[in-house]
Amino acid sequence: KMIAYCGLDIGGFYSDWTYPMSKIQNYLKVQFPDFEAEWSRKIKPILDVMGNVQARYNYQHLLTPGQKSTLAILLDELVMELNSHGDE
Repeated sequence: KMIAYCGLDIGGFYSDWTYPMSKIQNYLKVQFPDFEAEWSRKIKPILDVMGNVQARYNYQHLLTPGQKSTLAILLDELVMELNSHGDE
């Protein structure tokens, strides 16, 4: 069973990214374990900075420009991975 949509609201709907990210990571662990292991390793330091409260504030004020770029790239890689399996 494939996910038809995957999204996160950096703008602030979630003050805690822990729950939505755990749902995405749990899905990846089942469907794409090799991708999940590497992707989760890369995104963990960013999620640690964002914390589990005030994710919007932490994104705006605590992440470095490099971390913001890395986050964007990782989310794009996630979408590309899911799209690449869309016909399976």
